Amino acid sequence: MTTIEAAADFRGIRKLPFCYLCGRTFTAESSANRDHVPPARLFAEADRQLDPLILPTCESCNNRQSEADEIMIDLVSITRRTDRDRDRLRKQLVYVRDVEDGQRLGVRGVDLPSHIWRWVRAFHAALYAEFLPNIPQRRVFPPLPSGSIETKEVQPTSIDELQLMIVDAVRTNRATKSFDQILCYGGRCEYNCTWEQADDGRMLSMFGLRLYDWEDLGDSKLGPQRSCVGVHVPPSGRPPSGTRATRLEVPGVRRSPLNPFAD
Repeated sequence: MTTIEAAADFRGIRKLPFCYLCGRTFTAESSANRDHVPPARLFAEADRQLDPLILPTCESCNNRQSEADEIMIDLVSITRRTDRDRDRLRKQLVYVRDVEDGQRLGVRGVDLPSHIWRWVRAFHAALYAEFLPNIPQRRVFPPLPSGSIETKEVQPTSIDELQLMIVDAVRTNRATKSFDQILCYGGRCEYNCTWEQADDGRMLSMFGLRLYDWEDLGDSKLGPQRSCVGVHVPPSGRPPSGTRATRLEVPGVRRSPLNPFAD
């Protein structure tokens, strides 16, 4: 089990010799920028200095993300609002794609899966000290109900069987300690992943990501609330320190079929 949760672990990550976004190795002539992942301002002030995850990046790579970062900061800040404000804002939050023009509504223009994937690449670099390319062999399920616009109303989409499978895998491997983990920002950000061999022999990583209680962000009338999970298949395979998934069956009652952290 590879873990990053001690202060010394986080200090070491800041010295990685490559940019986690483009893979370029830093030289004496190239200065590295510092990128907080997720952005520090996404967290409450009391949590920002509690083991932040900071990785070196190229300045140009880092600056490209600033606008989307601001949207994510606003989104996650909803989890710290009063109950009344949260109920009002939940009704505006559903991840929607218009099938005709690709417009996404409800999160003010950010591509949630792509932005979360950027963070996953950072978590991978931090855990295994290796570059994870921006590969297409991935699925990211955001912590919001999803749907399509067929009329003027949002039509919720059905739950993907892959999403249920990933939730079960992450929950099972959390129970058996067969997973790798990052706990940063005072534990307000938790990333878990486990490595499993697919039927075609390739190694894939199944992961779950928790930020505060963002599984409560979406409007439950549009579908069951859920945490963020996903899967990716790195071209280099399982890192040497990547923890293999257990083959044990762990009995237990699901508190939430879409939240692996609800143990």
